[in-house]
Amino acid sequence: MVTKQNTTSAAESFTGCVRATIREWHRRHNIRSRLRTELQEMDIARTEQDTGLTTGDLLREATKPFWKA
Repeated sequence: MVTKQNTTSAAESFTGCVRATIREWHRRHNIRSRLRTELQEMDIARTEQDTGLTTGDLLREATKPFWKA
């Protein structure tokens, strides 16, 4: 039997999950944004040697939107 209390609890649970997901996305955005900014500011020649990535690969990574890991 579905009661108003059960419905409210389910809605609150769903809302809590949505909020947690949005917080996680925001946290990931902040981390990735900071890393990409640092990548853009690094010395390209040194970064290529350290990572083994080409300049094009580094540029693509630095300009990638936050939702693409």
